[in-house]
Formats: sequence, C-alpha cells, structure tokens
Amino acid sequence: MAPQEPGAAQVEAALALTGQLQQDLSNIMRQLAAPTIAETGFRRALADSVGAMLASGDIACSIDLSEDDERLFASMPELAHQLSLITIEAVANALKHARCTRCTISGERSGNTYTWHIIDNGVGIAPG
Repeated sequence: MAPQEPGAAQVEAALALTGQLQQDLSNIMRQLAAPTIAETGFRRALADSVGAMLASGDIACSIDLSEDDERLFASMPELAHQLSLITIEAVANALKHARCTRCTISGERSGNTYTWHIIDNGVGIAPG
C-alpha cells in the first residue's frame, strides 16, 4: 500500500463535507419550494417534502394520519410546522445514516397526549 500524500486525508474529509453540504442545501431548497401546510394540508405538504427528499433513493415511505389528525393540525399550524421540520430532519438522518428501505410516519392521540412516530427499518445506532 502506497503512503498517502501529506494532507490527503484532510482533502478527502473536505470533499466529503462539501458533498454533504451540497445535499443539505439541496434538501433545504426542496423544502422551501414545497407547498405550505395551509395551502395543501399537513399530510400532503409532508408527503411532498419527504417525497422530494427520498426521490433519489430507494426508500419507500408511508404517512398514516387520520382525518382527525388533519383537523388537529389545521387548527394548530405552528404544531404542524414544528412536526414537519422534525420529520424532515428525521427522514434526512434515516436517508444519510440508517441504510433503510422503508420508513413510516404516523401519529397517535390518547387524551391530551399526541405521540409522533417516525420509524425506519434501518441499521439503528450501535450500542455505546
């Protein structure tokens, strides 16, 4: 094995970071271009945003929200916006790190508690 040129590791790391930054910027641009929640409803806006992110990969994603969920998010646009941002970040992480082929997004309401699920079939995080 030939020795690496001085600084080659730093150049490789910089190129990898540049590629990641380009991907992140591309994701942000797609998010900005996506229809707003108020225009299309939460499920559709989320599907458009997540779908745009996953378009280049082989990851299938389903969104399971009831009509009651849709009404809840329509009445609480700030909550819908925050859940949208959280979901987009979680799906981006699954795309980058999990090596998954499937993700499911769903919500579950129990009394005054609402639990948001973003589940993928990826490799998970290695124990400590």
